[in-house]
Amino acid sequence: MSSIRQEEAPEFIDRVRYKTDASIEEEDFALDIKLDDEDEKIELSTSTPQPQSKLHIDRKKSALEMGIDEATYNELLQDYIDDLSIGVEQLKDALSQGDNEELQKIAIRLKGMSDNMRIDEIAELLKELASNDQADRLTIIDTLQSKVKILLGMV
Repeated sequence: MSSIRQEEAPEFIDRVRYKTDASIEEEDFALDIKLDDEDEKIELSTSTPQPQSKLHIDRKKSALEMGIDEATYNELLQDYIDDLSIGVEQLKDALSQGDNEELQKIAIRLKGMSDNMRIDEIAELLKELASNDQADRLTIIDTLQSKVKILLGMV
């Protein structure tokens, strides 16, 4: 348990919430904030952090490979994130309904989009989801959802 002064809390929370390096990290841990009026200190305790997810996208390289400028790539990335977010929800629905054919169709479509955007880590997850009936599909879909959250933080 660490203690910081009350006036330092917003800065500390901002440091925890936002990263400035090239790869965005998702940190899944809860902060318990307790105010102690006598000392004007805030005590912060964190639960055990979950494994961090990273997702690195080299926008310049990807744009160059696609033959477009970086601004256009960023516009396409936003559209991709929107479509991926919807697609992951569709994957969850197909899984809950036991519709393996629909799940495979959606996974293949999203994999193609991910390949086109040069986002290999997501493409690999979708490939595994589409090609393996024995895969832990719910875990893969949950991982995809966490990647969507990371992507949303990048744009």
